[in-house]
Amino acid sequence: FLYLSPNRLEKSVLGFLVLNSPRLKAKPCNSYKDFACIFKNSINIVPLAKSYYLHRHMKSVRIEMFTDGVVAIIITLMVLEMKLPELRPENATLIIRHIGVYALSFISIAIIWLNHHNMFSVIEKVDTKTIWTNLFLLFFMSLIPLPTKSLGEHFLERESYVFFGSVMTATSITYSVLQMLISKTLSDVSPENKVRINRINWVSSVLYALSIPLSFISIYISIAIFILIPAIYFIPSKKLHAENYTMQPPFK
Repeated sequence: FLYLSPNRLEKSVLGFLVLNSPRLKAKPCNSYKDFACIFKNSINIVPLAKSYYLHRHMKSVRIEMFTDGVVAIIITLMVLEMKLPELRPENATLIIRHIGVYALSFISIAIIWLNHHNMFSVIEKVDTKTIWTNLFLLFFMSLIPLPTKSLGEHFLERESYVFFGSVMTATSITYSVLQMLISKTLSDVSPENKVRINRINWVSSVLYALSIPLSFISIYISIAIFILIPAIYFIPSKKLHAENYTMQPPFK
């Protein structure tokens, strides 16, 4: 605003007041130098700005409902894709592997969903950037059934761990970005806790990324990482819930 030339400044101020003078119930100012007129009319700008904010931003409950539906479909597809061998004693190990891999993916999705609920339960509106980040998160989460099936059927093959690690890395990074966008709007959470939560999310993303090259050394290192990360994701969820924080929306 300060970098506008006088002519552009005049057009900006007068244009806003002229276009919105009926809603502001004020007379348009004749010049950008008429500060008394501008100050008098600006008193009524806050209600108009709040109305604009509420109109242009989507309600967070819609994001939650859409996300809940997509997550339910992802879990359904994941269990339908699980092909168990015949129920025979000699196939017990294979059956345990399939169920174990499914449980790992299920818990990972459940933890992300739980943290997602904790994030969006404290905000009233979301902007376009947050909406698109959430959509990218759902996109990568929708891919989880594919590496889950591959890992269950080819448990000892390195490619399955590379595939699983790649999808989970993309999912974790997108979730971390979403958490950062939401945490910026929170006023009742201390900066230290914001940093701690975001640090844990990014550490999880790095660990998922490291599971890809480490699988070339030993697939069991990747297995340990896949089991460790869900335990880490519980930490921000418990902390956020314990603080019972609330967001202070703009213009409120």
